[in-house]
Amino acid sequence: MLPGGDGERFGFGTGRGFRTAVERNRARRRLREAFRQVYRSDGRPRAMTATARRESLDAGFEELKASVRSLLMSLGVPVEDVDRR
Repeated sequence: MLPGGDGERFGFGTGRGFRTAVERNRARRRLREAFRQVYRSDGRPRAMTATARRESLDAGFEELKASVRSLLMSLGVPVEDVDRR
């Protein structure tokens, strides 16, 4: 976090493997939404970035959410329960 920064900040990007801006934007939107559905705030300040890969366009949304959940859990970041929607 930057000095004086507070709260939570998240950034979502894409790699160079995407052919068009439409693909890049769609991958970013899907990643952002999967993150929004999985992440549970605990009130602690944090800053994170995530980069979508080309494969994320072909993955089902539930598979993408499972990947995001697994990644966040490996980092010790709180996630929503699987059964809770």
